[in-house]
Amino acid sequence: MNRIVGWGVRAALVAGLLTAAVAPVMAQGSAAISGVVKDATGAVLPGVTVEASSDALIEKTRSVASDGAGQYKIVALPPGMYTVSFSLSGFSTVKREGVALTTGFTAAVNADLRVGGVEETVSVTGAAPIVDVQNINRQVVMTRDVVETLPSGRSYAEVATLVPGVQYYNGGSTSTASTGSGGAVGVDAFASLAAHGGRAGDTYVELNGLILNVFSGQQSRSFMNLQDGNVQEYAMEFSANSAETETGGVRINMIPKEGGNRYVGSLFATVSGGSLQSSNFTDALRARGVRTPDSIKSLWTVNPSFGGPLAKDKVWFYAGYSRMVNERYKANAYFNSDIAAWQPVSDLSRRATSGELTHDASLRVTWQVSEKNKLSLLYVYNRLCQCPFGTGLFNGTIYTPEAASMSPRSGSVPQVNWTAPYTSRFLIEVAGAATRQSKGYDYYVTPKAPSIREATTGTAYRAPIYFNTGFYKDVNWTPQVKGSVSYVTGTHALKVGASYRMGWNSQTPVVYDNTTFNTVNYRPVSVTYYSTPFTTKADMRQAALFAQDQWTIRRMTLNLGLRYDAYQQGYPDMHLEPVQYVPVARDFPGATLVSWSDLSPRAGVAFDLFGNGKTAVKASVSRYVIQQGLLQNPVRSNVSMTRVWTDPNGDFIVQGDPLNPAANGELGVSQNRLFGTPVLANRYDPDYAIGFGNRSYNWESSASVQHQLASGVALNVGYFRRWYGNFEVTDNLAIGAADFDPYCVTTPSDARLPNGGAQQICGLYDLKPAKVGQINNIITSSAKYGTQTEHWDGVDVAVQTRLTKGLMLQGGVSTGKTTSDNCEVVANLDNPSPLYCKQATPMLTQVKLGASVTLPWQIEASGTFQSFNGPALTAAATFTNAQVAPSLGRNLSSGATATVNLVQPGTRYGDQVTQVDLRIARNIVIGRARIKAMFDMYNAGNINTPLQLNSAYGTNGSSWLVPTSLSYPRLVKFSAQLNF
Repeated sequence: MNRIVGWGVRAALVAGLLTAAVAPVMAQGSAAISGVVKDATGAVLPGVTVEASSDALIEKTRSVASDGAGQYKIVALPPGMYTVSFSLSGFSTVKREGVALTTGFTAAVNADLRVGGVEETVSVTGAAPIVDVQNINRQVVMTRDVVETLPSGRSYAEVATLVPGVQYYNGGSTSTASTGSGGAVGVDAFASLAAHGGRAGDTYVELNGLILNVFSGQQSRSFMNLQDGNVQEYAMEFSANSAETETGGVRINMIPKEGGNRYVGSLFATVSGGSLQSSNFTDALRARGVRTPDSIKSLWTVNPSFGGPLAKDKVWFYAGYSRMVNERYKANAYFNSDIAAWQPVSDLSRRATSGELTHDASLRVTWQVSEKNKLSLLYVYNRLCQCPFGTGLFNGTIYTPEAASMSPRSGSVPQVNWTAPYTSRFLIEVAGAATRQSKGYDYYVTPKAPSIREATTGTAYRAPIYFNTGFYKDVNWTPQVKGSVSYVTGTHALKVGASYRMGWNSQTPVVYDNTTFNTVNYRPVSVTYYSTPFTTKADMRQAALFAQDQWTIRRMTLNLGLRYDAYQQGYPDMHLEPVQYVPVARDFPGATLVSWSDLSPRAGVAFDLFGNGKTAVKASVSRYVIQQGLLQNPVRSNVSMTRVWTDPNGDFIVQGDPLNPAANGELGVSQNRLFGTPVLANRYDPDYAIGFGNRSYNWESSASVQHQLASGVALNVGYFRRWYGNFEVTDNLAIGAADFDPYCVTTPSDARLPNGGAQQICGLYDLKPAKVGQINNIITSSAKYGTQTEHWDGVDVAVQTRLTKGLMLQGGVSTGKTTSDNCEVVANLDNPSPLYCKQATPMLTQVKLGASVTLPWQIEASGTFQSFNGPALTAAATFTNAQVAPSLGRNLSSGATATVNLVQPGTRYGDQVTQVDLRIARNIVIGRARIKAMFDMYNAGNINTPLQLNSAYGTNGSSWLVPTSLSYPRLVKFSAQLNF
């Protein structure tokens, strides 16, 4: 706790100095307008008053004056439609209307003033700017119009699936999770996104610019399923992120509605179900081992929202509530008719389901306290039950219902944001939040016997497995504060800021009977013992300082940023009482695990090629750190012990003493001699864990051209490269390369395997028996053992139009490949196996398109097209001791079997996923009210492409590549949207 307080004091002092110096702009969902003012001869005009007016501004108008170069810039503008006026004594006033601003966009609005009376106003017409000639970041903003026009599930993850280059992962799976299916695939509570070779764990989910990620797992997720009705737009940033952002991953910022000077509201309702779904189940799927496909049981949402003035021009509010229900049947998943049996028997009359039941409520109040001070308060409460959670394929294992769980979750997000434009050049915003999220797990089916995982099918049954869908409580509290100082002129926008975020996490797992078994062909091969229940705690501190300067020199804009990150993670003192297999109390003194600091430069240039704001050439290079989740903890690190157990007498009862780590009875030697001890099994190398520049990082470079093809239509072509450094490795100092013996295996003869199988795979190693169970792990940098590389190269071609004149098109193509090599490193680590140490994927291409057109009689037709590679293929084959021993020259030391992947990772993928979703809508206008009735058809072609495949080859490949998740069959949804 003292560590946290100390950091908190330092961060508070830094933030206080920054905010007291002048004033910050921390643009939570803000945009900008900039340009040059000239007279009729082309000479620049300083001192021109430029005003931006919009209903989106509670103060109605924001104004600045052009500088000596005739340039001006108005920043921190909320998204919306603006009118920009230019006035100077002796000249006619010029007014430009219909300037559309979205989050992160800088609109170039120039003006030419002619001599005339100030009472004379000249209105200039023209399409709103669509090319950003100043900002270098690659982002896509899904506005309210786009979200309400295209068929989608109206969640940030499904909206993101429409962005070229963005890949959607769910539940930690490395397989394709969704093409966007109208919400049929479930909620976003564990959705992660990746783009341009980035890590899914680097995803940041933000609400009004403040982070929602929990401090557990990879940190890349939230436990909440948030409504769409109170969101004005979704801003997605995934390249050349500014110095305000820690990582280079996909950053989703949900911008909530503020309300306004008139009462407005909306009501969205949608319904679908099994009776509105086709069947895409075919004989070909039956031949592949699929017994039943994925399908919908129940799917509906009701989402009213309403806002307006509490006091005109003074206090606004906007509130929303949503009730969301999603229940679905899982492919090839059934209840087990005897949950105590060693071999499951599927009850084909009882299909397994997964489901989410959500309540979400929010309220935002915006108060113009004075001319220079605006206060915004936001509160969100979310209650979600994933009931049940974890049936079917999850993280490479297929779970039967009794191995799944009931998972109630809750979250609360209080936020405050203070903005004060002291002058036209100095502005301030300080924001803070205290997010609390928790999830619990309880048994879905009360177990009667310990869990079993069968290697030949990759199936878990009888009871939940530890720290996956097992019974435990996970609580996260992550308060944060951020602020910045900005100085803005026509040519400069300099911002210096600070942020501070803390995290506390506690988890309490329980394993049924503290025992799990592994079997091959339903015969035991090992038993694992656990030391639950226990409570593990962790704490985290993140502090950052950043500076970002945007400097415009004629047609060129330099974007120069520098970010300093300081990160600490550790744990407090902890005490554990005796438990079943650890009959003594244990105490763990608190410690700091890592204390890293990094300096990350960000630099880029944007050039207005022809000076007309229609073509921009951009280039950037940026350094980012890798987001950290929960690290090692002594309470968590010695909680399990695996023993060889083959049940030689066939009675399915373990004979032996689990408390004796030596081989005894039917039990082999313990593979973890530190089990139940208050020792950190995986300690950090001080040279790596403490210091400057030691944290894992990645660099990203880009070069692109953005060009306006026609009014409201822009094309963006870009090349991107990302490369990683400071890879983390674990070295067991108790053993070395000489403590392993090599062996080979012969792959089965199988036409589905590379070269038809029946070939030797060598470069495999088994630990010598005398070294089994000896653990003294140190976590350090791979650079100590050799050179390790990973990089991604690719190209995006994207088109974007504004929803004007009844036409809209957006989307494009993204293609790229990943290459990695850690051969030098593995050669010097414990297990020196070089197998698959060098990998290179083929060029993986995505196509994402969305379009709409307005037809006569206010009929609107829209659709989306998505095409991308299927899941990566692996083959986890199980080889028995009898198969390995002839090559090894002895029996396996650490088990009765060995698992070997028979497919080079990154070389083979499932079938290309290509899906079309369609919508027909009818708009009805009654006074101020607009009603849209929608008929949606998802997966219009009724494809049945596998989205996930069983990777367990087992002993004979009978379950390998059996689809465990398919594209959902053609689904019809009826929806209605009322806006007033």
